[in-house]
Amino acid sequence: MKYKIILDKKIWGLFLIFISIISISIRYVFLTDKFFLDSVALLSMEKNFSLTGSIESGTFGVTAMLFSYINFFDFKSLLEWSVFITIIFGIINFILLRKIYIIELKNFIVILIGLLLWYLFAAGITKEVIQTLFYFCIYFFIVNNRIFKSIYSKVIIGIIILWISSMCFRDYYILTAFFSGIVYLIYHFIRKKHIEGLKGYVFSIIVFLIVLVIFLNIAEVISSEEYSMIINLRSGAYQYLMEAGTDSFIDNIIEGDGVYIYILNYIINYFRLLFPVELLFGGKIYYIPFVIYQIAFAYYYIKYIFNLNKINNEKFICIIFLTSFIMVSTMMEPDFGSWVRHQSACYMLFINLLKN
Repeated sequence: MKYKIILDKKIWGLFLIFISIISISIRYVFLTDKFFLDSVALLSMEKNFSLTGSIESGTFGVTAMLFSYINFFDFKSLLEWSVFITIIFGIINFILLRKIYIIELKNFIVILIGLLLWYLFAAGITKEVIQTLFYFCIYFFIVNNRIFKSIYSKVIIGIIILWISSMCFRDYYILTAFFSGIVYLIYHFIRKKHIEGLKGYVFSIIVFLIVLVIFLNIAEVISSEEYSMIINLRSGAYQYLMEAGTDSFIDNIIEGDGVYIYILNYIINYFRLLFPVELLFGGKIYYIPFVIYQIAFAYYYIKYIFNLNKINNEKFICIIFLTSFIMVSTMMEPDFGSWVRHQSACYMLFINLLKN
């Protein structure tokens, strides 16, 4: 039986306030200094930029510069930044949610957990705030039919936004932009040929893997350095995480080199990201909310791929950009902690799937 609840603006406002208080309390009461390493570095760089006007290279430098531009109240602590960002996104999320009047209870709970995870991991002086803003820009064009109406034009705009973000923020978003176009072509073909259910899902994965093999082989010829970086990311560049003793490192299950070993590990890691039940094997209960949310995410995500022919255009485009994000994350994410932080930045696309 499907249980539905009736909501209004006041109820959404109260829930957002409640989630904000809970997330800030957990952040600054229960989490260790290790959780704040990136934020502490950004705070220091933001203060330096405010004083000198000089920017350091990389995503940290860009993020620090942007936070310096919005530091209207001369914030000097992580808590002040968290409260400020929480208030700003409280308004944004209220606008996002206020028109959801009737929703299934289970969908409502998943939305609340997703929002809690975003506020917990991203609401502060973090890179995830900037990442979230880029995806909100994509979301704006997806749901707005005044400027662009066709699926094709909205996908192109989303790709351009991702390309811009790769130029000024995260370099590897150029891959997300590229694969967004590939995913659109695959899903458009599935829709056109009315390939449904498991057949459509498996077909999409197989075609994407073929494209990935071609991409890697071309990359090996054109730029062997970048090719080597991608292929050896987990066995080389990310090994410091294993040595540091992180309990959420995403290591390669199959040892070996070459494209086809990489593809086998890629398939395994794709499903590990979607269904991270291994995090519970160590008996660490603080992973339970994330695992529950991630399994719910995987369920709805796969469900909508099964039904690409039946969903509306808004949901169809959301699935395209969620898929490109997941496909590139499978290549790039070093551990489950980074995965949940980065994935939380796409929450508005996922919420769109949960609407009636």
